[in-house]
Amino acid sequence: MITAIVDEDQLSLAIGRNGQNVRLASQLIGWQIDLYGSREWLERGADTAIFPDAGENYETSDFPLSELELSADALEALGGAGYTTFLQIINLERGEFLAIPGLSIDAVDQIVALIDELTVIEGEEDARPEALADGEHTVG
Repeated sequence: MITAIVDEDQLSLAIGRNGQNVRLASQLIGWQIDLYGSREWLERGADTAIFPDAGENYETSDFPLSELELSADALEALGGAGYTTFLQIINLERGEFLAIPGLSIDAVDQIVALIDELTVIEGEEDARPEALADGEHTVG
């Protein structure tokens, strides 16, 4: 998780329409971004460290792709491209899967759907509008 503090006059730009800018930034860097206006950050109090819970652990689980409900052909194609575990493919885009020889469009769609189903983004529920009412802008 990254905490970003921006000037008040730049806050709406940083958030973007419906959180699009901060969500895109989060996806690009692969980290959850907690976004605060400078005034809001100061109001949180001097006792709040800039790096709260720096040792906070996030749970990740890796497992062999053979545990997924994929066809033998898809597993062979992924293995031939050097992918044998879930964490190796979790950040691949659809186009990257399509570039793997031997993967059909249906197999790619199935893989992308499985990744979406098995991936939980911390704080995703916090991004609802009612959670933003307290001034904290969290995008997972």
